[in-house]
Amino acid sequence: MGQNAFVASARKLTLKQQTTNWFYINYTTLEGITNAAIY
Repeated sequence: MGQNAFVASARKLTLKQQTTNWFYINYTTLEGITNAAIY
């Protein structure tokens, strides 16, 4: 264990965060389009 392990885990967390943000943005966009279509 050392700095490399820390960096690797930090990268994984960052990637997970980016994926979460991407899904969240797509979901809210889709929701906005759906609401616009309904109303």
